[in-house]
Formats: sequence, structure tokens, C-alpha cells
Amino acid sequence: MKYQSPLIAYIDSGALEHNINVVKQKFVGKEIILPVKANAYGHGSVLVSRIAQDCGVNFFALARINEALELRNAGICGQMLILGAEWNPDNIRLAAEYNIGLTVSSIEHLEVLEKIAEQENKILPVHVKLNTGMFRLGVDYENVELFAKKLSACKKLHVVSAFTHFAQSDEDINVTLEHIKKFGESLEILKANDVEPDFYHLCNSGGVENLSNDINKIIVDSSAVRPGMMVYGYSQVIPGCQKTELIPVMNLCSRVVHTRSVKKGTPVGYGATYVAAEDGKLATLALGYGDGFPRFLSGRFSVRINGQDYQQCGRISMDLTVINADDNIKVGDEAWIFGSPKYAKMNAEDLAEICGTISYEITTSITSRVERCILK
Repeated sequence: MKYQSPLIAYIDSGALEHNINVVKQKFVGKEIILPVKANAYGHGSVLVSRIAQDCGVNFFALARINEALELRNAGICGQMLILGAEWNPDNIRLAAEYNIGLTVSSIEHLEVLEKIAEQENKILPVHVKLNTGMFRLGVDYENVELFAKKLSACKKLHVVSAFTHFAQSDEDINVTLEHIKKFGESLEILKANDVEPDFYHLCNSGGVENLSNDINKIIVDSSAVRPGMMVYGYSQVIPGCQKTELIPVMNLCSRVVHTRSVKKGTPVGYGATYVAAEDGKLATLALGYGDGFPRFLSGRFSVRINGQDYQQCGRISMDLTVINADDNIKVGDEAWIFGSPKYAKMNAEDLAEICGTISYEITTSITSRVERCILK
């Protein structure tokens, strides 16, 4: 007998395939490196990776090695890239053992990776991160030549790729073009010092949506793109660029666990922040901030039940949420919280706007106790 969860994040495999195909059509012939870090932005990294592999994606980007190990242990055999900076010697050895590519973004980091690769007598796949304007990780432009000279002397490191990350690709195309220019100059310095990456990649979601395949020689020649949130259904298009038709992949669905009649003047929830304005009905859902749903949304969103939209009322608590209801709602009914307009009134972007954040944070915050299932 299997536990039946009252709150499920339904992952729409058809939507994921559609969004992947949008990328393929825009950047024909380029490999997709799919970020599945942070549990695939909350969607379920193993589940998403398996669907993506069926769609022809065989390269995955993670933030930390434990995320990559989860995929390896689940039988995901594609190439993997750790986008973060890994310095722990034991973790680096695990990466070598499981053929997980590591980002290298400074001379000091390079020396650590080379030392461990020599100790293990293994060729370690590395990806050179170049800082072109983000200033989080990456080799600074003024250090590229010295970095390249040291890297070219390393016998145990295989340079799989060189890459950068755009800081404002969803805001300002001119800033992005400056990133590309600096990347091209850095790449020439690498090559002049006998560092020849197998390929390189620049475009994140904003880059994929807002740059044309032929806008710049660097983009044309790059072998891969690295679209994140757009693959999960949320656009990064800036004004003046053509909107991309994407479909939200996550559809969060709760169940009605209780209904009741209330009299006018009845206080509801913690702090009695909501008081019934008239006689009516309430329904309680299995949904709370313990599931990663923001408490800030209290009184600010609607759910869809049996094709009808109902306003949430009172404070969202850790495990339960109350909505205004009517006689059409009964215990066990599905309540669609956010996702595709086919199911829900609101999507993650709508909720993010209310919270003053981004769609990434809404989906990534959904906790592990929420079951992920493929939408059938």
C-alpha cells in the first residue's frame, strides 16, 4: 500500500518537451546543457533528467557534487558540469570517480584540482569559467593569460569547455553584447596559450530568448546553450524581443481536507486576520509554508477547484490553508494552486510578482515533502 499525498507537484512532461523544442528551434544544432540544480528548480532533478534524456538532452548542470551524485545513483549517465566552485579534496575525488566535470575559475583553484588529479592519477574534466561581468566566479580578464599558461602546463586536466554567465540578459541586450565581446577576447588569449576547450557556451535563458543565433560570431560558433528557467516554462524576454511561447512545467495541486459553514463575523486562522463578511462556507487545503508556499501570499491568491476560482483567506499556516468556498466544493476535490492556465488561475510568475521575487524562488522553494509526479 502506497502513501497518497494530499499535495502534489505535477510535472508536465509534454510541457517540458515543448520548451526544450523551443530552444532547439531557436538555436538549431546546438547542444543543450540543462541546469537541474536545486532539484531542477524544484521540479525534481531525477524525474526531469529522465524526461529530458528522452527529449535528446544528455548534458546536465548542477551547483554541487551531491546533486550530481544523486543523478548518477539514479542511473543518469549523461555528461555533468558542476557550476559552483568545489575546493574540498574528497569531493573533488568523488567527481573524478564519477566522471563529473568541475568548474575552475581561478589560478589557486586550478592548482588544487591539478594536485588532486595527479594524486589520483586520473584525468579530471574541467570547465573554465571566465568572468565577463557577473563578478561571482570566473577568471578575471586581466588574469586570463597567466591562468592559461598555468593551465596549459597541467597534464592531468582535460579542458572540456570554456563558459561565462550573463548578468543582465533578461534586462539589457547591450550589456550582454559587452559580455560576449569580453568572452571572445578571453577565448583568444586561452587559444594563444595552447588552451583549446572542446567547446564553449554562453547563453542562459535570457541569452537564448533575446539573442539571435546569428547576432554575433561568438554565439554562432558556440556549441551549446544553457537554458534554465525557460525550459521550466517561464520567459526571460526583454521589451522589443519576440515573446517565446512557453508552458509552465510544474502544476501544484492540493486536496480539500475539510469543509465547514461559518456565520458572519467568524474569525479565521492565526491572528484572526480574516473575518467572514457574511454567512458562508470555507474549505481547508493541505498547503502551507512547510511545503515551501510563501506565507506572504496570505489573502493574496486564488485557487481553482472544479473549474471555479476561489479566494484564499486568513493566514497561511505551516500545513493548512483556508479558502472561501461554496456548496460545490467537497472533501477530496483537487485544488490547483499554480501552473499552466489549463489547470490554475495563477502561475509561479504571478505569485512571484505579488511576493516581490522571481518565479525561480517560487518553484525552488517547494519542499521535499511535496510529492513530484508526472502529469498524465
